[in-house]
Parts: sequence; structure tokens; C-alpha cells
Amino acid sequence: MEKPSSRDMKSLSDMPKPIIIIEIIGIILLVVAYLYINQYMTSPQWLGTYTGQLTLVVLGVICMIPPAIHIVWRAIYRLTFLGIDHKSLNNKKKKENNEE
Repeated sequence: MEKPSSRDMKSLSDMPKPIIIIEIIGIILLVVAYLYINQYMTSPQWLGTYTGQLTLVVLGVICMIPPAIHIVWRAIYRLTFLGIDHKSLNNKKKKENNEE
């Protein structure tokens, strides 16, 4: 039986801890931005401006980009329709070794 590759992602809990922490920070920033924009929370004066609220949203989205890239990078490894078929490469190598 073949050992699963270290690149295979079985669940989101396989993600490195710094990536999970960055994603949590991004989620918190976006929730806080939502609450400030809809005035559910009182905000400091610098955050009450359009620029302050836009800054929170942009920082939240920027924090969400690395986890998204990580998930796509790990998932694209398994796609065969993009020509990234590692199983067929392994089969070709095995056939070449058997022929020798």
C-alpha cells in the first residue's frame, strides 16, 4: 500500500499553524470591520472614518489570501485534468525500471 504524500491534504486541520492563525486574524478583522461599518460597535475616531474602515477590510482580506493560496496549492496537486498526473509519472518510472 502506498504511503500518502506529505502534500496530500486530508482536511483543513493539516494546514500549518501560522496559516491557521493568519486566517483567524483575517476573519476577526473582517467581523470587526463589519460591526464598525454597521455601527453595532462604537469605534475610535480614527476608525470611524472611511479610510479606517477600508483599512480594516483590506487587512482582513490580505490576511485571508495566504490560506486560500495554501488550500489551492495543496488541492491542485491532486488534479489530473491540468496535466499534473503524478500517478501516471510514477507508473512510467516503474515500467522503465521493470524493463531494465
